Amino acid sequence: MTYGWIKKYVLQLINRYSLSGETIDETYNDQKDYLNRIPALVNDAVMYIATAVRRIPTCVRLDGLEHTALGDYDVYTLPQDCYQVKNGILYSAGGKLERMDIARFIGDGRIAVAKGLDDGLLEYYRYPNLLGDDPSDDETLDNSSHTHTAVAFYAAAHLMLDDNEFGYTALHNEFETRIARLYDTSAAETSSQRSIYAAGI
Repeated sequence: MTYGWIKKYVLQLINRYSLSGETIDETYNDQKDYLNRIPALVNDAVMYIATAVRRIPTCVRLDGLEHTALGDYDVYTLPQDCYQVKNGILYSAGGKLERMDIARFIGDGRIAVAKGLDDGLLEYYRYPNLLGDDPSDDETLDNSSHTHTAVAFYAAAHLMLDDNEFGYTALHNEFETRIARLYDTSAAETSSQRSIYAAGI
């Protein structure tokens, strides 16, 4: 969804979008102040959701990362947008895709991996891309699209914090209700296993 969409939604939630059926001009009362505050509030909500509720998975090839040799290991510098390593290293072994989950953090945003896996993939969760101070209306929000309506309720609630305590509480409660449905759920990974029984039994 775009910033223009979420900005309009936020203003509608706080009843500051239109007056007598006409879109409220930026110069009307403190309308511009509301508009100036929306990008930072949207960023705050997007960051909170991406790091605490609905993380953003991604991966990168190890050979694309800066690294140094250390004995039997290669020490890789994690990507700057890495929030948390997901499931370790994916690599190809004998025509099968395997996962090595014994890579170890050694501090300062670095991870030690056994040598010979430089063509593997590092799975991780990344920080979201945030809006600038003055985003264009066609700029898209990061993370899954079903997180964006929750973002709108967060921004709307905080815009009302000083003016309307009841309105703030109602909007923030709705934000909490919506993010409660966004939490990652556990999912099983399926793989084929060799039978321990003889054929035909």
